[in-house]
Amino acid sequence: EMCIRDSSNMERYKIKDTSEVGETPPPAYERKKHFWLIAPSENARLWDEYYEEDFMSIGWDDLRDLRKFENKGAINKAMKKLYQTESSKKNDTLACWEFVSKIEIGDIVIAKEGRDRFLGWGIVTSDYRYQPDRHEHHHVRSVDWKAKGNWKADFQQVVKSLTDITKYPDYVNKLIQLIGIEINYSPNEIESVKEYSIAVSYTHLRAHETEA
Repeated sequence: EMCIRDSSNMERYKIKDTSEVGETPPPAYERKKHFWLIAPSENARLWDEYYEEDFMSIGWDDLRDLRKFENKGAINKAMKKLYQTESSKKNDTLACWEFVSKIEIGDIVIAKEGRDRFLGWGIVTSDYRYQPDRHEHHHVRSVDWKAKGNWKADFQQVVKSLTDITKYPDYVNKLIQLIGIEINYSPNEIESVKEYSIAVSYTHLRAHETEA
């Protein structure tokens, strides 16, 4: 059974006025909205909490406030030192960096479980905040979750904690149709990139799913 919340307050693109004589026309859109996949921890165990309390989060709490890191390299260095590992921590580093610095208010986020299930979608409504008072997952952003359900896909997805899928409009369109995401624009209007088939999109995404 699917639960849908009011979507009347969905943020829409703002078109800048370029009518003034002599003004250099700016880009049509102020900022291209991104689509993100997020895993509510292992086996989606935090999903109900996400939905009920209107937020999303990631772990790696030992890093503390992520805003103190100037770049991905700094996060990666701290992560390797904290967890005493020889692995690259590439995906973990990217997840932390994108969560704190790349996600923006108005972006679309889709909660997932495993490789073929989706649990809901919402709109990011806050900047990053650090909440060490939480029992776990101290890195948080508010989300206006619009729908909750259980959708099984006939295509697989990556298992990373956080993934920006904006560059793959066919993949995004497939999710929009599957979940019933309500937007007034096409992903093809957001990113001027080569269109990929679902198979090619997935192959490209998996190519980046190396050792964390």
